[in-house]
Amino acid sequence: MSTLELTGSKRGALIVFEGCDRAGKSTQTEKLVKYLNEHGFTAVKGKFPARSIEPLGPIIDNYLKNEVELCDRAIHFLLSANLWEQESYLKNVILSGKTLVMDRYAYTGVAYLTAKGLDLNWCKSSYIGLPLPDIVFYMDVSLKEAEKRDGFGSERFDKREIQEKARSVYSSLKGPEWEILDGRQSIDELHENIAKMSLEVIQKCGTTPLQDLWKNS
Repeated sequence: MSTLELTGSKRGALIVFEGCDRAGKSTQTEKLVKYLNEHGFTAVKGKFPARSIEPLGPIIDNYLKNEVELCDRAIHFLLSANLWEQESYLKNVILSGKTLVMDRYAYTGVAYLTAKGLDLNWCKSSYIGLPLPDIVFYMDVSLKEAEKRDGFGSERFDKREIQEKARSVYSSLKGPEWEILDGRQSIDELHENIAKMSLEVIQKCGTTPLQDLWKNS
């Protein structure tokens, strides 16, 4: 019997936004958190990587800004450790009945380091056992469109070759909990659809236990 069944409490949902760079993930994360908090739910924003969490976050931040050099395996382990550092906090938020909305999650770490040449399953193995999202909103934007948006090219992975490869890896990571969204839609149109699906997920998952990510991979 799960903790939820024993206590009779309802957990919150784990909602994740994923996609390549400049797809609109951060904008929709902010809008959804604001919407939920204004409509009777308690929602908390999370971000991966968590660049401010020491000691690993600032190192990752410097790497992504091209201020330090690290080999691909080293940054892979730093990224996965950065998310594992947050695991207890993430679970506590969800099990306390709050909905956690993540701007990127484990899929990002796998997609980009696989795009850099590491083995897909090897990358996934470092994230096995983290909470499985209740829904993943994948913001589907073409590279041509992303390149037009403000800020593209400012960080290490903002390169056409890496973005194209990461997009392909994302396709192989999609599971039944994924919803593919057309990033060409307006911000408000996307938000309306996201809010509707999020409310449905929150209602459905309340009494179900958290599952583990890639447990049977």
